[in-house]
Amino acid sequence: MHRGILLIALVVPILAGCGTVPTDTPQRYERAATTLPDLTGAKVVLVILENKHADDALKQPFLRALAEKGRYLSNYYGVAHPSQPNYVALVSGSIAGVDGDAPATLNRDHLGKRLSDRGFSWKVYAQGYPTGQCYLKEKYLRPDSSDAIHLKTIYVRRHVPFLSFADINCEDKKRDDVEARRRCEELCKTHITDFEAFKNDADSHTLPDFSLVIPDLYNDAHDKRSPEADALSQADDWLMENFKTRLDDPKFKKNVIFIVTFDENDDNWPYPKVNNKVYLALVGEHVIPDSDRKPVAAVYDHYDLHRTIEAIFGLDSQQIAPNTAVPIEGIWR
Repeated sequence: MHRGILLIALVVPILAGCGTVPTDTPQRYERAATTLPDLTGAKVVLVILENKHADDALKQPFLRALAEKGRYLSNYYGVAHPSQPNYVALVSGSIAGVDGDAPATLNRDHLGKRLSDRGFSWKVYAQGYPTGQCYLKEKYLRPDSSDAIHLKTIYVRRHVPFLSFADINCEDKKRDDVEARRRCEELCKTHITDFEAFKNDADSHTLPDFSLVIPDLYNDAHDKRSPEADALSQADDWLMENFKTRLDDPKFKKNVIFIVTFDENDDNWPYPKVNNKVYLALVGEHVIPDSDRKPVAAVYDHYDLHRTIEAIFGLDSQQIAPNTAVPIEGIWR
């Protein structure tokens, strides 16, 4: 009896220390490529939440309302465990080179660079990110607004995938090349900022072509504010507080494709290679609303969403073999 209990105690830390676990997407490689309609002028706002199953997300009032207001994908999947590889996949079409949640530096292209090269603008709006600097530490602590005595983690680098690329985190710049590092750090500060900047840009109707919105750990369904709180309900409340009025504003929603998803389904331990189903809803004037409330049943995953964003901006596919992602079809005006 005691020997068995000891074995379990030893196995759990070993599993916790494992790196990236790619997950299977059902029928992922059985679909034909498609072409999107002309979406010239569209802007994308992508919000990523954390670690919840699609069915649980749909029970939340605002997440349910978004699914009914736009189009909901009922067979949409994350591509790995734990968090970081999913974020990297969403902005680069691959998890290649990412091992778990440890800080990564990848010497390859990403969506931000490719957008910039084509003259499109982009920003990451990360809640809790220390504004005005290129912050590369793994996490940031500050007093929680409800209890200023205790310091709590509110921001983590692993949720801002562009910081995993060498041209943004400056790891490809030699230490003695002061000018090159200065230019790189300015590039980082230009594109990575805090959520207060999103509010300002949204309300002044100056959002970039592509916005990645990352709530902090208490608003992305990751952590509870208190033992009796519900993390997913907190995230739903945060979404409603920050986006309900804006999505009802004709000036804000003009040409905006608003997308909400989760990085992974983290309900089971140890991490399974299957059933990594997560929520995905798309809302906007370019999206045909689901008047019959029949969700899109076709199978898609994070690679397909990345390919969809590429297609919206007219970018060629950045797929890294063996990925065969296709744009999400059948929902566009």
